[in-house]
Amino acid sequence: MIAKSTLCMTLALFAFTLAAPAPAAQPAPTTAQAEQPLITTSYLIAPERVGDFVLEKTTFDDKNKAAGAGFRYALPDYGQIRFDVFVYPTGRLPHDQAVDLGMPAFKSGVEAAQSNGLIKDLVFLADEPFPLQPPDAQPPASSATAARPADKPTDPMAEMLATIAHEFKPIGRRLRMRDTLVDARGDFPIYSNGYLFYRQLYYYKVRISAGRDLISEAEFDALADRAARTLVPAIEVINLGGCANKEIQVNPDAGSDTVAETLMRKLAQFESENCFADTQAAKLDEKSEHASVVTIHFNASDWKTE
Repeated sequence: MIAKSTLCMTLALFAFTLAAPAPAAQPAPTTAQAEQPLITTSYLIAPERVGDFVLEKTTFDDKNKAAGAGFRYALPDYGQIRFDVFVYPTGRLPHDQAVDLGMPAFKSGVEAAQSNGLIKDLVFLADEPFPLQPPDAQPPASSATAARPADKPTDPMAEMLATIAHEFKPIGRRLRMRDTLVDARGDFPIYSNGYLFYRQLYYYKVRISAGRDLISEAEFDALADRAARTLVPAIEVINLGGCANKEIQVNPDAGSDTVAETLMRKLAQFESENCFADTQAAKLDEKSEHASVVTIHFNASDWKTE
């Protein structure tokens, strides 16, 4: 049985933050979890330092939980550039479609900023896939195949496991832009890159801008890519709630290969959602050391099942 659910809140536009995504599909809860929404509590954990990046500011409004939290990082060698990561609840979406579903709202948010006079002369340069790992650092979809001598037979189960694991890796999109920031002190031509990822039942949006008189376009793109690939994996969302239900339903009449694939695919999904029964199982205390932690408590009315 599949039910539809969506976060019953409107995501406020603040500068370039995104609007809420389309409704997300949720498995029906078990009897024991009938009173629990998909997520009852989320802990958004942002390290105080990630490599050379230093956390400068955390923002969160408990009255607008759908907007999630914002984490602003600084980089000592680039004192005039700030690196913003917005992390906000989304729910269950098809993993391979989630980012594509979020991109229209991403662009609409930027266009709204121009309509509201915050920027002008907006030009979209590229909207393209963006893996968290750079292409030359990614292992092949089946590492088992790559490591197998030519005279050894294939291992179908290992092949399937590698393929499924690869499918659930976070894949993002990058939106490259040029525009002009409108400020009381004057107009400032800037480069702007935005990145969108779906992981741990949340959208992660990275926003980076820099004055065109301060940095070349090539250097800016390389710096922005580095920031996205450094900060997004470092910020973790721990979820408690109905999503911790690890019940898997399989067709008893299906063949063994089909059952095995179903089990592995569901286990990969559960791992990607980062849901736990309690904070001890999630190792929250350990992960919270030297980090800024935003706690979001959801009410039953915050999630809607149709």
